[in-house]
Amino acid sequence: MKKIIITMLALALLCNIAFPVQAISEQYELPELGLSLEVPSKYDVFTRSMDENDPLFSAYGFTKEDVIAKFVSADIYLDAITQDGSEEIVVTMTENSVRELNGFDDSVLMAFASTLKDEYVRYGVSVSSYDIYHHAQLAFVRVWFNITDETTYGLIYHTIYDNKTMNFTMRSYTGPISEAQENTIQSVVDSIYVDSFNYETSPREETAAFAYTDEETGLKFTVPANWKREELFEDRDFIDVKFVSTKDSRMVIMYGGTDLWAQIPESDKIGYKRSDIDNTMFTASHVTEMLGTSAPIESVMYNGKDYYLAEVTSQAEAYGLSLPVTTTHIIRIEDGWLYWFQFGGSKESEYFGDVEKLINSVSYPESNESANYPESDENSNVVSATNIPVLLGSLALTALADGAIPCIVARTRNKPITKKKYNIICYGLNVIVMILFVAINGASSGFPYFLWTWIFARCGLNTLTSRGVLEGAGSDSLGADPN
Repeated sequence: MKKIIITMLALALLCNIAFPVQAISEQYELPELGLSLEVPSKYDVFTRSMDENDPLFSAYGFTKEDVIAKFVSADIYLDAITQDGSEEIVVTMTENSVRELNGFDDSVLMAFASTLKDEYVRYGVSVSSYDIYHHAQLAFVRVWFNITDETTYGLIYHTIYDNKTMNFTMRSYTGPISEAQENTIQSVVDSIYVDSFNYETSPREETAAFAYTDEETGLKFTVPANWKREELFEDRDFIDVKFVSTKDSRMVIMYGGTDLWAQIPESDKIGYKRSDIDNTMFTASHVTEMLGTSAPIESVMYNGKDYYLAEVTSQAEAYGLSLPVTTTHIIRIEDGWLYWFQFGGSKESEYFGDVEKLINSVSYPESNESANYPESDENSNVVSATNIPVLLGSLALTALADGAIPCIVARTRNKPITKKKYNIICYGLNVIVMILFVAINGASSGFPYFLWTWIFARCGLNTLTSRGVLEGAGSDSLGADPN
């Protein structure tokens, strides 16, 4: 008998562990929000679609008109109250010009959460903590708060979807939010089902990798699987084509090829060939200037080719706020062409591996040296001796014109000057020189202007440093001066 009793107790204990009592929930449709959710049955739930004869109205002494008026004034679509009034679950929604939170990196969402917290504080709400919560379909910012004047504590799940700002809030009127209350509101959020969920998390079409050829440059590469080509909204400098992930439409790879050699005037090409214009002619500082960034420039290699890589973070307006947006630039200059790849994310993105696959597949066109030199006399394959002084004179004139101002300022300046101000003077005045050359020659480009101005400005900075008139100059002022 003892053995039977022990066995029965053991089985009872096992059953209690394996089959805990489950809280009963009821499902509610919120068509204005385009979703449904479940609320535990211990709550009395009010919605805008309730029948006017629902017994809850008489139990609480309300009419449907009373409830609807309150809901409309406070943008409420569901209000769930315990019978003892100790806690409440409230669902609100307002229209928003922003599409949704989905697709943003957690770093961006945390920046948004921080700004949201500051807004709460500005309205007298004390925020104890906040974080990010990923639902099966939606991304949420969670905020734990306390309204001290009303002794109200709360946990809010905040999201934006389909141009709607939605808040799912647990309110406690008897003290800080308990673990049980945290579990309750999380279960409500987890039960959310968006009826017609959009492209961000709905099933994606699987696409095969495909080849792309730049007809202008002859460059070829393979676009990885699950990316598709989309048309650009408008013509953009340095961008020829855009590819969008079929798994996350916010992930974008863009590419463009620009013929630097073609922009150089024929007179300035003398003594050079197209293949001279490559990565070795430019430095990281040139790329920094080109991108207009202070971000560090990395030298990286893909498939035996050198590239410059920069992660540039800028501010973009979203949700009525200024949020950081990162773009990764990967640049190579070869055979007179600028090849520029851009990715709408950081290197830490799960999609950056596809970017690296694409660049590793790049096949560059063979150099066409026959087009490298300006046309010469049909009876001669070399520059005649009688033309050498003319050619040297042309080079000297260009260098002298663009180098005069940097050298004069550097050697005659007696008052202290910052690196930034000196560069503004050099580049600014040399623009006038470039305009004069255009007026005289009828054609020109910015290439010699930037090249010679940069060379002579660097020399001028050394001169200013040695003369002791460069502000903030130390032993390595050329690299360290933030101006």
